[in-house]
Amino acid sequence: MITVSANLFRIVSKVQSTEETRYYLNGVHIEPHPDAGVILVATDGYRMIVAHDPLGCADETAIVKLPRYASQLCGGKLGILKTKVATRRLLHIDADARSAMIEDIAESPDGSLLEQAPVATAFNVVLDGTFPDWRRVVPKEVGKPESSRPTAFNPVYLKLWGEIGADVAKHYQTGSTPLRIALSDGESPVVVRWAPETIMGVQMPMRDDIKGPAIPAFVTAPMKMAAE
Repeated sequence: MITVSANLFRIVSKVQSTEETRYYLNGVHIEPHPDAGVILVATDGYRMIVAHDPLGCADETAIVKLPRYASQLCGGKLGILKTKVATRRLLHIDADARSAMIEDIAESPDGSLLEQAPVATAFNVVLDGTFPDWRRVVPKEVGKPESSRPTAFNPVYLKLWGEIGADVAKHYQTGSTPLRIALSDGESPVVVRWAPETIMGVQMPMRDDIKGPAIPAFVTAPMKMAAE
């Protein structure tokens, strides 16, 4: 059995692939964290999100793809439980039955379960296949000014990172959070970060046909003095 934050799953799934050939990228890869919780990963080959859910649990790995209605419910408004205390929306995956259940739970301050209410159930959500070694894509060193060069990105992807950043800030209740992009050598993937330490993105650069320096020459040209 696998249990993760439903909303965090929804955020990570925003970059899962829709390509039919590499069908194993069409869902979110979930694996146990070596210390505690679970790691959620999704990629479309151009972007990747990796998140740590410290409260999640998993005794196996799985690639999970939810139907659209279930994915939307993962981030929906929490149900009103009788206890009216801290409520979380969870996603439970039964890999053997290939099914998933979304539910709201209410917990006491000490973490004990007070109440739970089912939200939705989905079937045939586990994908076959092997998820690629996502750790190989994460840059080993980033943010070295002496080696940084201009890096080109697809503007559509940058727009999505901003939207995901808003989701991240709401999920972690951090308020407005900056979008940080750590460059490496101008040709390798870059790391996308927000304030929380439990989630990160990786963006693949695109081919850059713009030649010349990062700052256009007209900006650095000396000012022409007016004739007297």
